Amino acid sequence: MSFTVSTYRSSDCPHTNGFVGEDNGLGALFRDYGEEYIKIYKPDIPQIKLIRSIRICKTPYLGGKAYRCKGCDSVKYVYYSCGHSQCPKCQGMKRLKWQEKLRVRLLNVPYQHIIYTMPHQLNSIARRNPKQIYNILFRSMWRSLRQTCERAENVGGKPGVIAVLHTFGSDLKYHVHLHCLVTFGGLDKQGKWHWPKRKKKLSGYRKLRKAFQQEFEEELGSVYEELETKIGIEALQSELGKKQWCVHCRPPTSDTQIIEEYLSRYINRIGVSKSKFKYDQVEQQVLLTYNDYRNQKEGKAAPKDLLKLEPLVALGQILQHVLPAYFQKCRYYGLHAPASAKKMATELPQSISNNGKTIRTLMQIIKAIIGIEGFPCKECGSVEWEEKEELRKDKKWLETFLVIPSSRGDPERTPYMKPNKDFSLFEKPLPYARNNKKGQKLQAFSHQQRG
Repeated sequence: MSFTVSTYRSSDCPHTNGFVGEDNGLGALFRDYGEEYIKIYKPDIPQIKLIRSIRICKTPYLGGKAYRCKGCDSVKYVYYSCGHSQCPKCQGMKRLKWQEKLRVRLLNVPYQHIIYTMPHQLNSIARRNPKQIYNILFRSMWRSLRQTCERAENVGGKPGVIAVLHTFGSDLKYHVHLHCLVTFGGLDKQGKWHWPKRKKKLSGYRKLRKAFQQEFEEELGSVYEELETKIGIEALQSELGKKQWCVHCRPPTSDTQIIEEYLSRYINRIGVSKSKFKYDQVEQQVLLTYNDYRNQKEGKAAPKDLLKLEPLVALGQILQHVLPAYFQKCRYYGLHAPASAKKMATELPQSISNNGKTIRTLMQIIKAIIGIEGFPCKECGSVEWEEKEELRKDKKWLETFLVIPSSRGDPERTPYMKPNKDFSLFEKPLPYARNNKKGQKLQAFSHQQRG
């Protein structure tokens, strides 16, 4: 593979000189290898859009603003973000706004964090049919949970569920699972609130797991003929029947702030952050810090480990988690469904209603961020800044730094063929040009035969 690096002259914009990204090389990785990945692996349109959004996110290409430090007059350049819904470099404000809306949605009851994991035997089918399999996962979770909770021996009422889809683990491997916030109790048809019959769980673990497995297999069997697969439904069901399905239930808690922060962390991006990611341009490798759950000891946090990846492999690990276009990764069910929430707003007991909660305005959120995370000046340490000027977009910046694979490969070298003195025949026959209808190879013509 041959490469051509753009040699456009540097822009006249002074703020582009000496640009250094603050994302530990995430944008540089997509600028260096993004086009090569597109040419080799032919990704779909959503993945191509994400590649070409990350490489310009928070760079001079999009423009920005210059801020002056009040303490030492040094200048700080802040560039605009790309705004892509799955970009791991931006969307911080959208995540905070989503978390704020989630906080207002929650009722004044304990919540249980339940994780539904799809068996890895379905990974190949999910890769080929992501939208259908992810929808089946959502529907199976809700139907099994609703039926279990509506039974009198468990809860006796309909719960409220907020579910978020994750397709990644901390090491960016393909690991499809749902994080669900479930109300620790439910509302019956007469509008009466019921608490679970058990102290720390909605239902027995084995019953919950079995109900989820049955619903998933029924949903999968009903649409299996429409899916792109390489294995028969009988063989797949036999393999899934031998597998112990995983439904992890954590103890209920009234302090849901930690769960809210965890869910909002990846609600608008793929599961990679600059604190765990580093791209070494000199060694041409990516370093990824992940949680080593296999060596985790009971009652302690999982130890950290380091994973080294080649650049193209790292790109593939990231891009495999791009969701289908317009797919909703966060969904609301039961008491938290929009239609049910309006209908049951007056039926809920006053003790568990959330009428007293209000959504903070955008300016209140910004003030809260500034108050907690003041950006210190590197020269004097001051956190007081004032806006100096607007930075115009530098369209030539990307052309200066982008690495583009050549559109054609190197030409194949053929041996030089010297003709005879009478120019009638070549000393060596020319390469075979084509095949005739009978499949016999045709020799190259001489000058006399051509004449």
